[in-house]
Amino acid sequence: MFFFFFFFLVPAPPTHLQVINVTYNTALLRWTPSLGKVDRFIVRKLRFPFPTECSQELLNGALESGEVTIYPQGKEGRAVRVYCDMETDGGGWTVQETAKTFTKTWSEYKAGFGNLSEEFWLGNELLHNLTSIGPVSLRVDLESGNDTAYARYANFSVASEGRNYTLTVSGYTGTAGDSMKYHNGRPFSTRDKEPDPLGIHCAKAYVGGWWYKNCYKVNLNGLYGMNSNNQVTNFPHIFQILWTQTTDQ
Repeated sequence: MFFFFFFFLVPAPPTHLQVINVTYNTALLRWTPSLGKVDRFIVRKLRFPFPTECSQELLNGALESGEVTIYPQGKEGRAVRVYCDMETDGGGWTVQETAKTFTKTWSEYKAGFGNLSEEFWLGNELLHNLTSIGPVSLRVDLESGNDTAYARYANFSVASEGRNYTLTVSGYTGTAGDSMKYHNGRPFSTRDKEPDPLGIHCAKAYVGGWWYKNCYKVNLNGLYGMNSNNQVTNFPHIFQILWTQTTDQ
């Protein structure tokens, strides 16, 4: 086995590394300030040159949280920008974050809305595509002042629009309580569409699109705080999902 070491004499240390091209098995990088005649070079093969979600980006060597381009349907599919959390619970989390009351329509929840650097909803269609890739875990982190809690589910998926983005969630561990269990098997509902009403129109009555039953144990897109029945509604929190698709080692 041979090892090669390259040393460059530069007038000032580089302060920025930019990825300017990604091919099937290589990445082309550029240093700033320039390294003169060697300011471009090919690095080693990426394990996942077209990552389908954040856990693959973690395996590519990404260590810092931030916005990342993923390819949920492979290299031939549409590129999507998401925010990856590389610090929580081992890293590799694709973040679906909400911190407001989202009184949006069915089509808005389908397409997604908001800003990755602020409050946002990735979109139910994207959630379906991503959770169809392989085994997926869900983690919900809740913060209120100095108090924190989390709920983690070993199994999480969102069905297609034809099935009204029905929620599947099971395998709870954590400190926040198993409130999501109540919503397992329920279709998504918005103020302009209630696929399977069990009484009142919950999305209209309690505000925000969600997987309502009759009506909820937890509603992270609704009004802030607790309701009169001591059910958890929206308060400052992070809603994260992690894909754990098995890959070859």
